[in-house]
Amino acid sequence: VDRAGGGKTNLLCHLAKLNSELEPTLFLGGRINITSDISLISVLSVSLGADSKCDPYEYIFIINQLLEEYQCHATIFIDGINENRDIRSLNIALNKLCKALESTRFRFVFSCRDIYWSFFASSDWVKSSNIVEGNLYSFSRREQEHALEAYLKYFRIEVRLGPLAIERCKHPLLLRFFCEAYSGHGADPVNLG
Repeated sequence: VDRAGGGKTNLLCHLAKLNSELEPTLFLGGRINITSDISLISVLSVSLGADSKCDPYEYIFIINQLLEEYQCHATIFIDGINENRDIRSLNIALNKLCKALESTRFRFVFSCRDIYWSFFASSDWVKSSNIVEGNLYSFSRREQEHALEAYLKYFRIEVRLGPLAIERCKHPLLLRFFCEAYSGHGADPVNLG
């Protein structure tokens, strides 16, 4: 839980990528279409390979048996739960999902913008969760070095940043804006000197 531009999506993407090297991992956006209180369980089962006509609880049970057999977990990341069109229905579906899977080998990581957290904060699924609030606003020095290298490479930018620019790019959103503004759109990287 953190403010806009606090680095929640970057953090979840990074964690999902690292986690996927160790165990089954699924990354979903919070804009999931909620049509019933079992929508999330249905989305989860289909995302894990079930036929849409299959009973989602039965399929999840089978996947959980495999996880037990292999002594591993499946981690499901849902980024931006506040971005759902129907927060009330999503919250009901989250309660149903977490309750149904509380004694399984499934783990969940959710992100939410701070100004919308009050819609979820008193929910049953939250009461049994570990919540991290407001600690993501800027990169640590080590995180920034990694993020700068990754972003500059991805956006094809060759630059040596000065001290003020380095300080400003500690903020994940400003780093993203900088890279999008100067990205190398052609065949050759952009060289900013």
